[in-house]
This record gives sequence, structure tokens and C-alpha cells, in this order.
Amino acid sequence: MGAGSAELDFAPASAISQRLQTIIHRGDIGYALPSDLLALSEATSSWHERSMSWRPRPENLVAAPDITTAFAFVLMTLARSEGPVLVPRPGYSKLRRVASELGFDVLEYAVRRTSNGHEYALDEIEEHLHGRQGGLLVLIHPHNPTGHLAQQAELKALGKIMDRYGALVFSDEIHSPLRLGDEPHVPYASTSEAAQHHTVTALSSSKAWGLSGVRVTQLALPDGEMGARARASSMLSFLEGSVSALGVQASIAAYEDGDPWLAALRAKLKGNRDLVTAFATESAVIRDYVPPGSSFLAWMSLAIDRASETAAQFLQRRARLGVLGAAEFGSSSDSWFRLNFGSSPEVVGRCLSLIAYAGTTDDDVLPHPEQH
Repeated sequence: MGAGSAELDFAPASAISQRLQTIIHRGDIGYALPSDLLALSEATSSWHERSMSWRPRPENLVAAPDITTAFAFVLMTLARSEGPVLVPRPGYSKLRRVASELGFDVLEYAVRRTSNGHEYALDEIEEHLHGRQGGLLVLIHPHNPTGHLAQQAELKALGKIMDRYGALVFSDEIHSPLRLGDEPHVPYASTSEAAQHHTVTALSSSKAWGLSGVRVTQLALPDGEMGARARASSMLSFLEGSVSALGVQASIAAYEDGDPWLAALRAKLKGNRDLVTAFATESAVIRDYVPPGSSFLAWMSLAIDRASETAAQFLQRRARLGVLGAAEFGSSSDSWFRLNFGSSPEVVGRCLSLIAYAGTTDDDVLPHPEQH
């Protein structure tokens, strides 16, 4: 069983499928036109205003094929070469690798376990920025892999630090449509006027509507000089010229007509999260699990004697369950792993039964697929 990658295991919304089928049947599969990108910007802006009471200006939105390409564009056009790039630990590792490959000094700040969840280590962030020229903070919001969904107070406190040191924020919010509880998603750029001017926000339909393969991400550039500099870059034409025309249309359909499907999906994911939470709470195999506030990823620690193996290696060998281990997220504690629960309850139950099996002493027989 594979439960590692951050991809949904559901059929796409019918509104998206029908739009793509219509386009393909009429043979309109050339490059995305400027008018298509404009329509995407308008649809994206309107959806975020309806859903989050935050309207990124359509003229500030630019398209990119994926999050790593978008991040590279921001680093090359807006980041100071002498400033550090701060990345969360644990955290999505590809952004760390992009910054390192481009020659930036990469520093880590912790996403700490607290008595009631997680928090960004603001003291470490301030320590890294003190005495440095500029700097760029990678904010993964909601956080991947823990599912931490920061709220106003934490984000405002972070914004004051960024403003004090003249730092830029790259806020990766591509999981933001997938909140699972009563707490809203608060876009970081919406928390203050200062944040609006020092933040580049990454947005996408990819995670919420299962469209990663159609290759479209967007950047909401800041107002003022910084945004103008990015829009004036000669690299922008390469960036937007690399997006998928079908992806642009799929994203427009998601933002314009995909809300009913998204609501149903969030209800399913909330039910699946409840399954995982009940299992983690009752099982002696799992420890130190916090239910995620957003998305379909569970971050947990394996309470089993694994000798020299990581949790991911142990689960692969003992139960033939594929998950992502701590090393994938820059964590040195190899008991941690990330489980994808973005599938049917039956598949999620199967994954949980395999984790439970890994804690048994009998290596001879794997649990039957019907046992959950």
C-alpha cells in the first residue's frame, strides 16, 4: 500500500472533467493565451474573496507550472543573495533544496510541539535574522507535514518580526482550501498592511481538487516596488509560458464551479481524520500525534523498537506500507512518518491495520485486505 505522496485518491470534480473533455473534443489544446491567464487570475481572486475574505489583486497574480519553479523565480528575482533563506524543520524539503542549489545560505527554524498542538519557533526566526542583510522566510501555511493551521495572533507576531528586519516571506498556502475544523484559514498576507507588502503567496488548485498533474500554481505578488520588480523580470515570460493550458482551464473550473465537490471532499477528509485520530489515541503503536487542522496528511511517531531502521523503513519491511519518513522533512528524529489519509475510509482503514500489524510479533502473515 502506498500512502506517502501528497495526492488525493478521488475522481476529479465533474465540472473539471467536463470542461477538459469539451476543450479536448474541439481540439483547443495549444498554449495558454493571455486571456486564459487573465480569466484564471480573476477566478482565483474571486474564489479567495468568497472563501477567505481575502482578495489578492488579479493583476498581482502570475502563473507557474509548480511550487518549486515558482519558488526559484522568487529567489532569483526578489531575494537578496547575501540574505539567509529560513526553512521550517520539519518541512516540505523541495523548497530547501531549491534554495541550496541556487547558492543561498539555508537556515532552519523549528515547528515546535506544544501542549495543545504546534507553533512556529519565532525566537529562532528572529535569532537567524538578527544582524543579517535582509532574508527570506519560507512559511508553509497550513504546515506540511504537521497540519498546523496558524491563526491571527501567531501570524501577526511573525509579521512584526519580518517587518522589523526587512525580510521577505514566501508563504506556501497551496493546502489552504482544505481546512478540516472550525478554525478558518487566515492568509498570512491578509494579517497586516506590512505583510501585504513583504509577502509572496503561493496558491494552487492542485491539492484541494486533486490537480497536481495539470501543472498550474500561482503567485500572489506583493504590492509596491517588490511586486513591480517581479512583474518586470524577463523571467516572467518563461515562467508563465511553462504552464499547462489544460491546467489553466481545470483551475478555472475548480474555482468557478468546484465548491460543492470541495465541500463533500472536506467532509470525507474530516471523517478520515477522525478514523486516524481514534486509532492513534487507542493504539500503543503510535505516540505524540496531533490531529491536523488542514489537509489530508497525518504526522505521527512510531512507538516501536525498530533497532537501526527508520519508521518508514520499518513499516515498509514489516507491513509493506509505503509512507514518507522523517528524513524527507529534514527531521533527525527517525521515529516520525507522514501518512496520507486522502482516500476512501476503507483504504485508510487498511493502512491503519498495516500500522497496527507492524507492532505485532508475527512476521508470517499480513492482515487480510478486509480487516480494518
